[in-house]
Amino acid sequence: PAGWTDMFAGSPEAQNEYLPALPATQDGLGLFLDRFAEWLPALPVHAAGHPPGLITTMVALGIDDAAGLSALIIGVGVLTAPLTYWVSRELADEGAARLATVLWIFAPSALLYGATAADALFATLGMAAATVLVLRPPAGEAGEAGRRRAARESGPARAAGKRAAGGAAHALRRLALPVGAALLAVASFFAWSLLGMAAWAAFVVWGRDGLRRAIALGAVCAGALVAFYAGLWALTGYDAIGSLRRVEEVYRFSVASVRPYAFWLFGSPTAFLIGAGLPVLWFAALAVQRRHRGAVAIAWVIVIASVAGFTKAETERIWLSFLPLVCLAAATVLPRRWVAPALAVMVAQAYLTQMFVYTVW
Repeated sequence: PAGWTDMFAGSPEAQNEYLPALPATQDGLGLFLDRFAEWLPALPVHAAGHPPGLITTMVALGIDDAAGLSALIIGVGVLTAPLTYWVSRELADEGAARLATVLWIFAPSALLYGATAADALFATLGMAAATVLVLRPPAGEAGEAGRRRAARESGPARAAGKRAAGGAAHALRRLALPVGAALLAVASFFAWSLLGMAAWAAFVVWGRDGLRRAIALGAVCAGALVAFYAGLWALTGYDAIGSLRRVEEVYRFSVASVRPYAFWLFGSPTAFLIGAGLPVLWFAALAVQRRHRGAVAIAWVIVIASVAGFTKAETERIWLSFLPLVCLAAATVLPRRWVAPALAVMVAQAYLTQMFVYTVW
């Protein structure tokens, strides 16, 4: 549908998006990355407010029009749904995992922005890192015995398939920390806000496995970030620290500057949580009260981000990457008899927002 591409071509907002930044790469991607921190203030606001990961991907894939960019965002963005199920299954039961996925799909913010904002793509990258970072270590001999028993109870073909899948899953769990840290480093090249996924994972691991493992997670993530950006600097001259400073300047003098800090301290999380859906907000708060690990972790991330003033304005879209984690929190306590009414309220909320609240999305 044309509406999926208007955001990047036909809308007045298109001038602030990523396609108008492509001329800056005409002399080569290497020069663009080398000079990114210097050129950042002259770029369109969305390109200036993020690292150059998405623009780099667009150039690498040859995407130079609205249709291609929309296809990339939608194609990658839809993968947030299975990742939501995966991380929820890791931290809760099967029913909660399925429900969290459905809540994400029906969340007003996801319905309104999921096909028209690059934040949907960022959500997938962030959730991939968060999911792998909180994977439990291998079950050991008990887990291996269970796999052998399941293989005996299956036919030869199914047994072989299960052994292969089980072996891959076992290997991923063994390497979860370095792989998750590497995914986090790559994700941060697309959006600085995705570093918050490491904080969420650290809080979850702290509550589940103890402070020592949480510190180890933080240390490995920090090491991966240093290695990734040092390598990028050596190859292209990309200045991550200089870029981050310039991004902070962009935010400081953006639309957020028209309101005082106290307004955004409460306004940012309020907009984000209402955009998640009123039922999600209610049950996520209930999950925090009941001390569910994932709920407490995302609550701390929201509090820290709000108090530190990392992100102001448009937070119902900018924080879209963290919405699946709020849906996970809500799913752990939402009674099954209330699922259908909750989804109906969320769809109605999205519709009313689209009809009565001006939004370019």
